[in-house]
Amino acid sequence: MGSQQVYDPADLWDKDIFTLLGLENAPEDKKKEILDNMTKTINNRVMARVLDMLDDESLKTFDQLLGTNDDQQINDFLKSKEVDLMEVTAQEALLYKTEILNLGKADDNAAKE
Repeated sequence: MGSQQVYDPADLWDKDIFTLLGLENAPEDKKKEILDNMTKTINNRVMARVLDMLDDESLKTFDQLLGTNDDQQINDFLKSKEVDLMEVTAQEALLYKTEILNLGKADDNAAKE
């Protein structure tokens, strides 16, 4: 059985993840827990991508800037290095959403076999 994409990311952009997962009626505290975990995962992926895009000298500067918690200065630095944080974040969020849905679909298919 080959790897096959079940969901087209372009079709998922505006769709609610809880509706897609069939969890629209889940308790709010469960939704918050799921969303918090998703956010942490996406943030980790974004950080990994950003770090991969920077050279050693830029990594040192970026690390120092992270310690300042100055979002504007961090964003300005990333822009100067041609890193579009919003684009990377959007890409990683969409990729993660697609992966979750594809895994869920694969689990459903495996359960039926």
